[in-house]
Amino acid sequence: MYMKRFFLTIVVLLSTSLAAVPLEQSWQQKNGLARLVFAAGKLSGHAGCNALFASYQTNGSSIEISGVATTKIACEKTRMSQEAIFLTALDGVKRFFVSSDGQRLTLLGKSALRFVIKSNP
Repeated sequence: MYMKRFFLTIVVLLSTSLAAVPLEQSWQQKNGLARLVFAAGKLSGHAGCNALFASYQTNGSSIEISGVATTKIACEKTRMSQEAIFLTALDGVKRFFVSSDGQRLTLLGKSALRFVIKSNP
């Protein structure tokens, strides 16, 4: 009984702190490969070689990203491969979490995509 109550308290605290931090800002991967900007249901950014555009909807910590489109600029093979991996992972995203300090974003699906706040959008 004590463990259940303890776990429930942690979940409630995490839910409360996560809900207060906005998703709608500019984020970049630490390696600088990808950049995402969430704003009023529209997602834009850079996937590594190409600009990307999509729509998104959230419900709590659930997120649905749809209609992903990119420009078709070619670049070096390694970067194109990294971009393909990133776009495949982005297509599978189902949940998101923003850290309580608002500095980190994690998008979860079959794999995790991690971002940090971008100061200058």
